[in-house]
Amino acid sequence: MHEAQYYRDQAIRLRRFAEETKNSGISDDLERLAIDFDDIAEDLEQGLIEIRNPDLLPQRRRPPR
Repeated sequence: MHEAQYYRDQAIRLRRFAEETKNSGISDDLERLAIDFDDIAEDLEQGLIEIRNPDLLPQRRRPPR
């Protein structure tokens, strides 16, 4: 999992896309996603989500050679 700033940056990026699109449905979806990213960042900042090294997660482990 990334650090909180990554999710804050993604929320900003999504909001820019939402402002640039002419399709209100897509704009609304992008804004909802931006809110989700802000929520994740807030949870990380408050310690409600633990950041783990991806290499330590079982599904990310490389098979032995």
